[in-house]
Amino acid sequence: MILRLNIRNRVCLFAAILASGIAASPVAAQTPATSVSLPRGNAITTSDRHVIENALIQIHETREVPAQIAGLILSLDVQEGSNVTAGQRLARLDSAEIELALKQAQVEYDVAKTKMDSDIELRYAQKSKQVADAEYQRAVESNRKFPGVVSDTEMDRLRLTIEKNDAEQEKAVFQNGLLGLQSQMALINQQVRELELRRHEIRAPLDGMVVEIKKKDGEWLERSEPIFRIIGLNRLRIEELVPQHLARNDLLGKRVDFHLPADNSAPEQVFNGRVSFVSPEVNPVNHQVKIWIEIENRDGRLQPGLRGRLEIYLE
Repeated sequence: MILRLNIRNRVCLFAAILASGIAASPVAAQTPATSVSLPRGNAITTSDRHVIENALIQIHETREVPAQIAGLILSLDVQEGSNVTAGQRLARLDSAEIELALKQAQVEYDVAKTKMDSDIELRYAQKSKQVADAEYQRAVESNRKFPGVVSDTEMDRLRLTIEKNDAEQEKAVFQNGLLGLQSQMALINQQVRELELRRHEIRAPLDGMVVEIKKKDGEWLERSEPIFRIIGLNRLRIEELVPQHLARNDLLGKRVDFHLPADNSAPEQVFNGRVSFVSPEVNPVNHQVKIWIEIENRDGRLQPGLRGRLEIYLE
Protein backbone atom coordinates (compact mmCIF):
# COMPACT_ATOMS: atom_id res chain seq x y z
CA MET A 1 0.00 0.00 0.00
CA ILE A 2 2.81 2.34 0.92
CA LEU A 3 4.70 1.42 -2.30
CA ARG A 4 1.66 2.30 -4.46
CA LEU A 5 1.37 5.65 -2.69
CA ASN A 6 5.01 6.58 -3.37
CA ILE A 7 4.67 5.71 -7.04
CA ARG A 8 1.48 7.80 -7.30
CA ASN A 9 3.24 10.82 -5.65
CA ARG A 10 6.18 10.57 -8.04
CA VAL A 11 3.92 10.45 -11.08
CA CYS A 12 2.03 13.53 -9.87
CA LEU A 13 5.28 15.43 -9.26
CA PHE A 14 6.60 14.60 -12.76
CA ALA A 15 3.32 15.71 -14.34
CA ALA A 16 3.47 19.01 -12.48
CA ILE A 17 7.04 19.70 -13.66
CA LEU A 18 6.17 18.80 -17.25
CA ALA A 19 3.15 21.09 -17.20
CA SER A 20 5.17 24.02 -15.91
CA GLY A 21 7.77 23.50 -18.66
CA ILE A 22 5.12 23.44 -21.36
CA ALA A 23 3.60 26.63 -19.97
CA ALA A 24 6.95 28.42 -19.97
CA SER A 25 8.08 27.33 -23.44
CA PRO A 26 5.90 29.79 -25.45
CA VAL A 27 7.43 32.68 -23.59
CA ALA A 28 10.94 31.47 -24.30
CA ALA A 29 10.09 31.03 -27.97
CA GLN A 30 8.79 34.57 -28.16
CA THR A 31 12.11 36.11 -26.95
CA PRO A 32 14.91 34.89 -29.27
CA ALA A 33 18.51 36.00 -28.58
CA THR A 34 19.71 38.97 -30.69
CA SER A 35 23.12 40.60 -31.17
CA VAL A 36 23.20 44.30 -30.37
CA SER A 37 25.72 46.69 -31.99
CA LEU A 38 26.52 49.47 -29.56
CA PRO A 39 27.14 52.89 -31.10
CA ARG A 40 30.42 54.69 -30.48
CA GLY A 41 28.60 57.73 -29.14
CA ASN A 42 25.26 59.43 -29.24
CA ALA A 43 24.68 60.91 -32.70
CA ILE A 44 22.16 63.47 -33.84
CA THR A 45 21.52 64.59 -37.43
CA THR A 46 19.94 67.95 -38.22
CA SER A 47 19.36 69.68 -41.53
CA ASP A 48 22.85 71.15 -41.70
CA ARG A 49 25.09 68.98 -39.54
CA HIS A 50 25.73 65.57 -38.03
CA VAL A 51 26.79 65.68 -34.36
CA ILE A 52 28.62 62.84 -32.62
CA GLU A 53 29.27 62.94 -28.90
CA ASN A 54 32.26 61.35 -27.21
CA ALA A 55 34.39 61.18 -30.39
CA LEU A 56 37.93 59.90 -29.77
CA ILE A 57 41.13 61.62 -30.94
CA GLN A 58 43.69 59.15 -32.32
CA ILE A 59 47.21 59.24 -33.74
CA HIS A 60 47.28 60.01 -37.47
CA GLU A 61 50.89 59.12 -38.28
CA THR A 62 53.45 56.96 -36.53
CA ARG A 63 56.82 55.97 -37.99
CA GLU A 64 59.50 53.47 -37.09
CA VAL A 65 62.81 55.13 -38.05
CA PRO A 66 65.47 52.61 -39.16
CA ALA A 67 69.18 52.87 -39.91
CA GLN A 68 70.13 52.95 -43.59
CA ILE A 69 73.46 51.23 -42.92
CA ALA A 70 74.99 49.11 -40.18
CA GLY A 71 77.31 50.85 -37.77
CA LEU A 72 78.29 51.85 -34.27
CA ILE A 73 76.07 54.50 -32.65
CA LEU A 74 78.34 57.46 -31.97
CA SER A 75 75.73 59.78 -30.46
CA LEU A 76 71.99 60.15 -29.86
CA ASP A 77 70.88 63.75 -30.40
CA VAL A 78 67.37 63.41 -28.92
CA GLN A 79 65.64 61.70 -26.06
CA GLU A 80 62.20 60.24 -25.49
CA GLY A 81 59.71 63.10 -25.38
CA SER A 82 61.72 65.37 -27.69
CA ASN A 83 59.76 67.30 -30.31
CA VAL A 84 61.45 67.05 -33.70
CA THR A 85 60.97 68.48 -37.18
CA ALA A 86 61.25 66.64 -40.47
CA GLY A 87 64.90 66.35 -41.50
CA GLN A 88 66.28 66.94 -38.01
CA ARG A 89 69.23 64.72 -37.07
CA LEU A 90 68.34 62.13 -34.45
CA ALA A 91 71.54 60.10 -34.21
CA ARG A 92 74.99 59.74 -35.77
CA LEU A 93 76.92 56.57 -36.56
CA ASP A 94 80.70 56.25 -36.55
CA SER A 95 81.86 57.66 -39.91
CA ALA A 96 85.66 58.07 -39.55
CA GLU A 97 86.44 55.71 -42.43
CA ILE A 98 83.97 57.24 -44.87
CA GLU A 99 85.15 60.75 -43.97
CA LEU A 100 88.70 59.82 -45.07
CA ALA A 101 87.34 58.27 -48.25
CA LEU A 102 85.42 61.48 -48.93
CA LYS A 103 88.55 63.61 -48.51
CA GLN A 104 90.39 61.35 -50.95
CA ALA A 105 87.55 61.64 -53.47
CA GLN A 106 87.60 65.44 -53.14
CA VAL A 107 91.35 65.55 -53.86
CA GLU A 108 90.94 63.24 -56.86
CA TYR A 109 88.23 65.49 -58.23
CA ASP A 110 90.34 68.62 -57.73
CA VAL A 111 93.26 67.02 -59.58
CA ALA A 112 91.07 65.85 -62.46
CA LYS A 113 89.38 69.23 -62.76
CA THR A 114 92.72 71.04 -62.74
CA LYS A 115 93.97 68.84 -65.57
CA MET A 116 90.79 69.37 -67.53
CA ASP A 117 90.92 73.14 -67.12
CA SER A 118 94.55 73.19 -68.24
CA ASP A 119 94.79 73.43 -72.09
CA ILE A 120 98.59 73.67 -72.32
CA GLU A 121 99.00 70.62 -74.54
CA LEU A 122 96.22 71.76 -76.86
CA ARG A 123 97.66 75.27 -77.16
CA TYR A 124 101.17 73.84 -77.76
CA ALA A 125 99.83 71.60 -80.54
CA GLN A 126 98.02 74.55 -82.11
CA LYS A 127 101.16 76.73 -82.03
CA SER A 128 103.29 73.93 -83.47
CA LYS A 129 100.84 73.55 -86.33
CA GLN A 130 100.91 77.29 -87.01
CA VAL A 131 104.74 77.24 -87.13
CA ALA A 132 104.75 74.23 -89.46
CA ASP A 133 102.17 75.83 -91.75
CA ALA A 134 104.16 79.04 -91.89
CA GLU A 135 107.40 77.19 -92.62
CA TYR A 136 105.80 75.21 -95.39
CA GLN A 137 104.29 78.34 -96.97
CA ARG A 138 107.69 80.03 -96.97
CA ALA A 139 109.19 77.02 -98.72
CA VAL A 140 106.45 77.08 -101.33
CA GLU A 141 107.00 80.82 -101.90
CA SER A 142 110.76 80.33 -102.23
CA ASN A 143 110.33 77.61 -104.86
CA ARG A 144 107.93 79.86 -106.71
CA LYS A 145 110.49 82.67 -106.86
CA PHE A 146 113.52 80.45 -107.20
CA PRO A 147 112.51 77.05 -108.54
CA GLY A 148 114.34 74.14 -106.92
CA VAL A 149 115.80 76.18 -104.07
CA VAL A 150 113.95 73.88 -101.62
CA SER A 151 114.41 70.23 -102.45
CA ASP A 152 111.55 67.81 -102.85
CA THR A 153 112.80 65.89 -99.84
CA GLU A 154 112.60 69.01 -97.69
CA MET A 155 109.12 69.78 -98.98
CA ASP A 156 108.02 66.24 -98.06
CA ARG A 157 109.46 66.69 -94.59
CA LEU A 158 107.58 69.99 -94.14
CA ARG A 159 104.30 68.41 -95.28
CA LEU A 160 104.87 65.51 -92.86
CA THR A 161 105.50 67.96 -90.05
CA ILE A 162 102.16 69.66 -90.78
CA GLU A 163 100.33 66.32 -90.74
CA LYS A 164 102.10 65.36 -87.50
CA ASN A 165 101.05 68.64 -85.89
CA ASP A 166 97.47 68.08 -87.07
CA ALA A 167 97.52 64.68 -85.36
CA GLU A 168 99.04 66.20 -82.20
CA GLN A 169 96.26 68.78 -82.12
CA GLU A 170 93.59 66.11 -82.51
CA LYS A 171 95.27 64.07 -79.78
CA ALA A 172 95.28 67.08 -77.45
CA VAL A 173 91.55 67.62 -78.09
CA PHE A 174 90.90 63.92 -77.43
CA GLN A 175 92.99 63.96 -74.24
CA ASN A 176 91.14 67.03 -73.03
CA GLY A 177 87.85 65.20 -73.55
CA LEU A 178 89.14 62.23 -71.56
CA LEU A 179 90.17 64.56 -68.76
CA GLY A 180 86.65 65.94 -68.75
CA LEU A 181 85.22 62.42 -68.36
CA GLN A 182 87.72 61.64 -65.60
CA SER A 183 86.67 64.83 -63.86
CA GLN A 184 83.02 63.78 -64.05
CA MET A 185 83.86 60.33 -62.69
CA ALA A 186 85.79 61.88 -59.82
CA LEU A 187 82.84 64.17 -59.09
CA ILE A 188 80.43 61.22 -59.06
CA ASN A 189 82.76 59.33 -56.73
CA GLN A 190 82.81 62.34 -54.42
CA GLN A 191 79.01 62.54 -54.47
CA VAL A 192 78.76 58.83 -53.67
CA ARG A 193 81.01 59.33 -50.65
CA GLU A 194 78.94 62.31 -49.54
CA LEU A 195 75.78 60.17 -49.81
CA GLU A 196 77.42 57.40 -47.76
CA LEU A 197 78.38 59.98 -45.14
CA ARG A 198 74.79 61.28 -44.96
CA ARG A 199 73.61 57.71 -44.40
CA HIS A 200 75.64 57.68 -41.21
CA GLU A 201 73.15 60.23 -39.89
CA ILE A 202 69.61 59.18 -38.91
CA ARG A 203 67.07 61.95 -39.48
CA ALA A 204 63.41 62.44 -38.61
CA PRO A 205 61.02 61.62 -41.48
CA LEU A 206 58.22 63.85 -40.12
CA ASP A 207 57.34 66.50 -37.56
CA GLY A 208 56.38 64.90 -34.28
CA MET A 209 57.51 63.57 -30.93
CA VAL A 210 60.04 60.83 -30.20
CA VAL A 211 58.17 58.34 -28.02
CA GLU A 212 60.61 55.41 -28.08
CA ILE A 213 64.38 54.94 -28.45
CA LYS A 214 65.46 51.31 -28.79
CA LYS A 215 69.28 51.71 -28.66
CA LYS A 216 71.94 53.51 -26.63
CA ASP A 217 75.24 55.24 -27.41
CA GLY A 218 78.00 52.77 -28.26
CA GLU A 219 75.67 49.95 -29.32
CA TRP A 220 75.81 48.31 -32.74
CA LEU A 221 72.97 48.97 -35.15
CA GLU A 222 72.15 46.69 -38.06
CA ARG A 223 70.98 47.95 -41.41
CA SER A 224 67.18 48.56 -41.51
CA GLU A 225 66.95 48.00 -37.75
CA PRO A 226 64.45 50.46 -36.17
CA ILE A 227 65.94 52.72 -33.53
CA PHE A 228 63.28 55.45 -33.05
CA ARG A 229 59.49 55.60 -33.00
CA ILE A 230 57.96 58.99 -33.79
CA ILE A 231 54.31 59.99 -33.70
CA GLY A 232 53.05 62.96 -35.68
CA LEU A 233 51.04 65.47 -33.67
CA ASN A 234 50.43 68.23 -36.21
CA ARG A 235 47.44 66.32 -37.55
CA LEU A 236 45.32 63.87 -35.60
CA ARG A 237 42.58 61.50 -36.69
CA ILE A 238 39.06 60.61 -35.63
CA GLU A 239 37.49 57.38 -36.88
CA GLU A 240 33.71 57.27 -36.69
CA LEU A 241 30.63 55.62 -38.17
CA VAL A 242 27.85 57.57 -39.89
CA PRO A 243 24.51 56.48 -41.33
CA GLN A 244 24.60 55.19 -44.87
CA HIS A 245 22.50 58.03 -46.29
CA LEU A 246 25.03 60.64 -45.06
CA ALA A 247 27.89 58.91 -46.86
CA ARG A 248 26.10 59.37 -50.17
CA ASN A 249 25.91 63.16 -49.88
CA ASP A 250 29.44 64.12 -50.94
CA LEU A 251 30.71 63.76 -47.38
CA LEU A 252 34.37 63.66 -48.43
CA GLY A 253 36.04 67.02 -47.76
CA LYS A 254 33.23 68.40 -45.58
CA ARG A 255 34.24 70.84 -42.83
CA VAL A 256 34.37 69.47 -39.30
CA ASP A 257 34.60 71.09 -35.86
CA PHE A 258 35.86 69.17 -32.85
CA HIS A 259 34.80 70.65 -29.49
CA LEU A 260 37.10 69.78 -26.61
CA PRO A 261 35.12 70.15 -23.35
CA ALA A 262 36.15 72.71 -20.77
CA ASP A 263 38.02 71.61 -17.68
CA ASN A 264 39.64 73.24 -14.66
CA SER A 265 42.62 74.46 -16.71
CA ALA A 266 40.97 75.72 -19.92
CA PRO A 267 37.59 76.65 -21.42
CA GLU A 268 36.02 74.73 -24.28
CA GLN A 269 38.25 74.70 -27.36
CA VAL A 270 37.29 74.19 -30.99
CA PHE A 271 39.56 72.57 -33.59
CA ASN A 272 38.94 72.51 -37.34
CA GLY A 273 39.26 69.58 -39.68
CA ARG A 274 37.99 67.84 -42.80
CA VAL A 275 36.52 64.47 -43.70
CA SER A 276 39.50 62.77 -45.35
CA PHE A 277 38.12 59.30 -46.08
CA VAL A 278 34.71 57.73 -46.65
CA SER A 279 34.66 53.95 -46.86
CA PRO A 280 32.92 52.46 -49.91
CA GLU A 281 31.70 49.58 -47.71
CA VAL A 282 28.43 49.61 -45.80
CA ASN A 283 28.05 47.52 -42.66
CA PRO A 284 25.23 45.08 -43.52
CA VAL A 285 24.13 44.85 -39.87
CA ASN A 286 23.81 48.48 -38.79
CA HIS A 287 23.93 50.15 -42.25
CA GLN A 288 26.71 52.49 -41.20
CA VAL A 289 29.83 53.64 -43.05
CA LYS A 290 33.29 54.23 -41.63
CA ILE A 291 34.81 57.70 -42.08
CA TRP A 292 38.11 59.32 -41.13
CA ILE A 293 38.46 62.93 -40.06
CA GLU A 294 41.78 64.79 -39.94
CA ILE A 295 42.04 67.50 -37.28
CA GLU A 296 44.68 70.24 -37.49
CA ASN A 297 46.80 70.46 -34.34
CA ARG A 298 49.63 72.83 -35.25
CA ASP A 299 49.89 74.30 -31.76
CA GLY A 300 49.90 70.87 -30.10
CA ARG A 301 46.94 71.53 -27.78
CA LEU A 302 45.21 68.27 -28.73
CA GLN A 303 46.47 64.92 -27.51
CA PRO A 304 45.59 61.40 -28.65
CA GLY A 305 43.08 59.82 -26.29
CA LEU A 306 40.98 62.93 -25.63
CA ARG A 307 37.25 62.86 -26.34
CA GLY A 308 34.83 65.57 -27.38
CA ARG A 309 31.89 66.58 -29.56
CA LEU A 310 32.26 66.22 -33.30
CA GLU A 311 30.21 68.35 -35.68
CA ILE A 312 30.22 67.44 -39.39
CA TYR A 313 28.75 70.20 -41.55
CA LEU A 314 26.62 68.75 -44.32
CA GLU A 315 26.05 71.88 -46.40
